[in-house]
Amino acid sequence: MVHGKLPEEWARALKIKKQAPKFVILNDVLYRRSYQGPLLKCLSENEVEYVLREIHEGRCGEHLGGTALARKIILAGFWWPRMNQDAAQLVQKSRAQKKFLLVAVDYFSKWVEAESLAKITEEEANCQTEVTNRIIVQALKAWLHGKGKDLVEELSSILWAYRTTPRTSTRETPYSLVYGSEAVLPVEIGQPSTRVESYPNNNDQTRAIELDLVEEKRDQAAIRMEAYRNRVMKSYNKHVRSRDIQVGDLVMKKVKQVGDVGKLEARWEGPIKVIQRVSSGAAYYLEDSQGHTLKRTWNAFHLKKIFA
Repeated sequence: MVHGKLPEEWARALKIKKQAPKFVILNDVLYRRSYQGPLLKCLSENEVEYVLREIHEGRCGEHLGGTALARKIILAGFWWPRMNQDAAQLVQKSRAQKKFLLVAVDYFSKWVEAESLAKITEEEANCQTEVTNRIIVQALKAWLHGKGKDLVEELSSILWAYRTTPRTSTRETPYSLVYGSEAVLPVEIGQPSTRVESYPNNNDQTRAIELDLVEEKRDQAAIRMEAYRNRVMKSYNKHVRSRDIQVGDLVMKKVKQVGDVGKLEARWEGPIKVIQRVSSGAAYYLEDSQGHTLKRTWNAFHLKKIFA
């Protein structure tokens, strides 16, 4: 590409001609054009090892899956042939151990805070916290296994990695939604990325512009998150079976609406008769076998129809 010469072998020359438009040379450095817009710095074999391990195991390492690791490398501004395969091979070496964590997640930005605990007395979480907790625990397992490292010391690195990784629902990193711009990763300093090399000197002015635009970024992320939530709900609802309960039906009801019963205790009780349906939807008034109306309504989720 530099001297404009092609190999004499016809097949190799044709392949290079097809691939050449995807690349560009700037200041004697080879870059690959990205479908996302920015140029990706092409790395040599010696540089690949450092970038792979720094993003996977370094101070911002999250021990991601192979595809997620390759994606984060691209977002950092680097590229090389077989990067997806190299990332997958490195990920296979990860191992883990388990620890207790207290996790809190901001619903919108997905910003996460976590604190390690020696023990827990009560577990209570919503689905979002459970998913985030699972991701953090998996990363800690891989990070601490066989290294003799302390959870408290390494947790901040895992949290930093999570905050700088794009979330599926918003397609943005939690860091960018909170601060208005992407964080500069250590790997981009050790191996200067396009973003670092081309960043303007007037940092204060650039940051001010980013902060002026952050509200628009958050609005767009909110739209994507709502669309993602609708897709998940639609997919879930495909597998939900309708509980068609009518007035006069006999049903069984859960002994407890919240929490589990003892292992030797019955989970359902009845039969109980449905005497009235609440106009708002799937809630019913029930009557026990003695003809007494139960004090409150019961949702169909906690009822099981008896088929004669």
